[in-house]
Amino acid sequence: KALRFGFQATNNEAEYEALLQGLELALHFGVENIAVKTDSQLIVGQVRNFEVKKPRLHRYFSKVIGAKARFSNFDIEPIPREMNQRADELAKSASIGGTAGSTEVLL
Repeated sequence: KALRFGFQATNNEAEYEALLQGLELALHFGVENIAVKTDSQLIVGQVRNFEVKKPRLHRYFSKVIGAKARFSNFDIEPIPREMNQRADELAKSASIGGTAGSTEVLL
């Protein structure tokens, strides 16, 4: 799935947008337990520690926390960037205005 933004987004904002889209998709399909894997150390740290300093990112953070509460079990863990190359390419593409089976869904 490609995300298109009608505004200039930073890479961190694009990462949050991708996370939100993935969470909404999982909720749409009735997923109750989710393990998020991301190469964004910033997002992992913010979601785990509830500390966001930038106002623009705080809006995204609040939406993620709201979506997180709708799952029975929610886990977020960091993975090495090289293991998440395709998702990183999509986030970078979206941040510059481009386009970009079983119980596991990859965005």
